[in-house]
Amino acid sequence: MKYIVTTVFFTMAVVLVNAQTKYENVGMIGEYKADWALVTLNNKLGFINEQGKEIVKPTYDKIGQFGDYKAEWALVILDKKLGFIDEQGKEVVKPIYDFIGQFGEFKADWTSVQISKKLGFINDKGEEVVKPIYDFIGQFGEFKADWTSVQIGKKLGLINDKGEEVVKPIYDFIGQFGEFKADWTLVELDKKRGFINVKGEEVVKPSYDIIGQFGEIKADWTLVERNKKLGFINDKGEEVVKPYYDIIGQFGEYKADWISVWLGSKLGFINDNGVEVLKPSYDIIGQFGEYKADWCVVELGSKLGFINDKGVEVVKPIYDKIGQFSEYKAEWLLTELGNKLGFINNKGEEVVKPTYNKIGQFGEFQAEWALVELDNKLGFINEQGQEIIIPTYDKIKQFGEYKADWALVHLDNKLGFINNLGKEVVTPTYDTIEQFGEIEADYAAVTLKGIKGFIDLNGKFIAKK
Repeated sequence: MKYIVTTVFFTMAVVLVNAQTKYENVGMIGEYKADWALVTLNNKLGFINEQGKEIVKPTYDKIGQFGDYKAEWALVILDKKLGFIDEQGKEVVKPIYDFIGQFGEFKADWTSVQISKKLGFINDKGEEVVKPIYDFIGQFGEFKADWTSVQIGKKLGLINDKGEEVVKPIYDFIGQFGEFKADWTLVELDKKRGFINVKGEEVVKPSYDIIGQFGEIKADWTLVERNKKLGFINDKGEEVVKPYYDIIGQFGEYKADWISVWLGSKLGFINDNGVEVLKPSYDIIGQFGEYKADWCVVELGSKLGFINDKGVEVVKPIYDKIGQFSEYKAEWLLTELGNKLGFINNKGEEVVKPTYNKIGQFGEFQAEWALVELDNKLGFINEQGQEIIIPTYDKIKQFGEYKADWALVHLDNKLGFINNLGKEVVTPTYDTIEQFGEIEADYAAVTLKGIKGFIDLNGKFIAKK
């Protein structure tokens, strides 16, 4: 046994002595690798094995220790450029890099490399998985578990853990996934905002100045602003309402599926499909149901009208004042225009043109009649809006005070009668008229310029009996 060991050491010594005749310097076996010795030739480093065989040709300016970066690799430097050799002496990474980081700093089987201040990655097989073209590379997981940010100049993009550029570096800013929508992140380009998805696709082109949160107005919509004009995009990236409006309200303020929009000082509506159901035309819009369940009052230039729940203008805004339905008649509403009164019905039709100074209640004189006054003269309209008695009289008494179907009328201090058909049965010519039957049955005493007489039940004058 002693003989064998002595022989081995003698053989190694011979090998090293022979090697020294070829190389400028021969290191100790085992300093780098158990069966290798570092050698120097023309100031270049390489390796020989314990049999004196040249495993790594003296090529490099420096050689690091195996395991400093990776268990079976050693760093090599040539003309200030870095690379790697493996334990078989093979150059697994050519020395072309200015800097090589540690494996695991970014990804377990990758390490960062740098050429001319540009960053990339190589893997643990020595393959360049990401070319060194980036000025900055972030950490995996900052945006998405298998993605990391990259930067060229001042522009940002994203690469995945396969080394693929999933988002080209074109953006000035990239936000976090989930801030707006789980599978989207905000991007900014030239101060304009948009979105990319988890596949790296640009789902919303950066064209907006401001983008709100989904759900603030509608669950699947978000408010967008461009050049101080507002609109909406949906969660598919579609522009459902072009940025056109100055102010946008909330759904449900007027109608569950409508939202108010302002353009300048004019108000209108869009629906939850993004359709403009009412062009911004009005100064003020009231609430549905204040007058009629499916109507809403509108104001334009201090004039009032109505729209319905389909966005149709059922009553043009021409009135100064509008009353309530049922104040006079269930399906009618009082209107006022220039101090004149009239009626519209629940179909939006003007059944009585604003003509009168005053209008009384239906039924005060006759069930289906209402007293009207025009320039201090009285008459009647019926429930069809027809003027059955032209405003002619100064006063009109109640039907039945003299005769069941007649009413006393005054005109220029003269008395007469109208009947319940709207006919003037006794022309106002008398100074006085007494009650029928006070003097004689079926007759009423009258005086005309001091002359006494009677009228009968048909209104015919009869000289004093």
